[in-house]
Amino acid sequence: PDFDKMVLAARAELDEAKRKQMYHDMAVMVRDEGGLILPMFNQFIDATGPKVAGWVEDPHQELCNGYALAKCWLEA
Repeated sequence: PDFDKMVLAARAELDEAKRKQMYHDMAVMVRDEGGLILPMFNQFIDATGPKVAGWVEDPHQELCNGYALAKCWLEA
């Protein structure tokens, strides 16, 4: 309830410095008192064969960061 009131007050505040501080205070509240619900994790499996060219394996990106069809090709 306090957070909701803070949001409404910050939206109505015309003084930019005060508004910035109000949003900062809300961010601190979320950091310190908030929680995070992570409903799922995506599981990606990248696989290639010996005829696939242009493939760059990166453990932080799946399917060449979504550009696999643009960056990869099949060799004869």
